[in-house]
Amino acid sequence: AKIMFSRAAINQRKIREGGKVGDAMPPMKIQVDGGIDDKTAKQCIDAGANVLVAGTYLFGAPQMRPRIETLRGLAT
Repeated sequence: AKIMFSRAAINQRKIREGGKVGDAMPPMKIQVDGGIDDKTAKQCIDAGANVLVAGTYLFGAPQMRPRIETLRGLAT
């Protein structure tokens, strides 16, 4: 496991590797924690992630609800 700090940049290679794991072992839950925002969430979802931890993106917002709705929209 790799330890990342809040606001760490998301690693594109790790996104691709996560998708490969999901393809090999469905219906596994694949969680991405760190660097999730409205841009990286879609990349992670497209690569097979089905659990996203977006703490800084949500808690750093003046209003959390619009960001939650944005992430939900990306997941559908």
